[in-house]
Amino acid sequence: MRPTRRGVAVLVAALLLVASGWWLRYPLPALIGAAGLGAVAGALLSVRRGPRVEVTRTISPERVERGARAVAVLTVRPPGTTVEIRDTVAGRGHVVRTADAAEYPLPTGVRGRFPLGPLEVGREDPLGLARSRRRTGSTATLLVHPRQLPARAAGGPVRAAPAGPATDDLWRGAAEPRGIREYESGDEMRLVHWRATAHTGRLMVRDLGDPRQVRLTVLLDTRAGVLGPDDFEEAVDLAASLLGAAGRAGVPARLVTADGRASTGHFLEVLADVRQDGPGPLTAPGRGGRLVLITGGPAAPAFLGRAYDSVVVLALGRGVDAARALRSWNEARR
Repeated sequence: MRPTRRGVAVLVAALLLVASGWWLRYPLPALIGAAGLGAVAGALLSVRRGPRVEVTRTISPERVERGARAVAVLTVRPPGTTVEIRDTVAGRGHVVRTADAAEYPLPTGVRGRFPLGPLEVGREDPLGLARSRRRTGSTATLLVHPRQLPARAAGGPVRAAPAGPATDDLWRGAAEPRGIREYESGDEMRLVHWRATAHTGRLMVRDLGDPRQVRLTVLLDTRAGVLGPDDFEEAVDLAASLLGAAGRAGVPARLVTADGRASTGHFLEVLADVRQDGPGPLTAPGRGGRLVLITGGPAAPAFLGRAYDSVVVLALGRGVDAARALRSWNEARR
């Protein structure tokens, strides 16, 4: 318990009146000052035990897209006693006065994980001279993940990644299968690739793979300086949209950041935390399938074309946001 600002002001004034009355030998100022001291002391005693209530907080929803609405709902039990509830939201205090229930909006304009709490329940005396506070309830976390815009899945047959030296473009023509591997017992002779056989000195065959399997790699360029802060947020939204569309279509997909770190699940949680890091080289270990590079420039490094069946570059910035990039993507896949 402690005095409020008003209580401190009354306390200072009362002490001055008592001191001046005693010094000047005037009883009236001293009596007024003593009354002020008594009022502050009484206020402190009245809030000593604090409010006998419990407060709970509910976040609705706990996971939300960037820019969507999320609220915290406070409930006082038993109702009827007006209390001051202080909550800490992402490091900032938020004060609510209620005797039953109340709600307030939560910040969702930026991606990330935002801690809430702990709650502090306070009570003031009727004159507003003293306040007591105690902690109650538990902490919570609001997860703000990137937006998902309407996107088409990466459709069409994409061959499986081959085993062995199958990424050399010199071994295949535009109409040939991607995979070329060494002959194994049981392979059909019609699949023999004579150019590759002559090139390696070993019997090589075409690897048709599984034409029903579709794989998507989304490479998000997280290098510092490639995209501005606002454009990077659009890039994260774009990655979330493509990965979400792939998941809904049953397309195996993975997310790769510029340093080569890959994730194959919980994309929204990973993208909620992703940040731009150092200026190192762009890395994306090849696994076949289709690669979508989300970056700030129109060109992709040459080595990416040797590791994937197809490479699509979606460049953001200069007026191109996630929605505009997705329109081009969707139109190309109708």
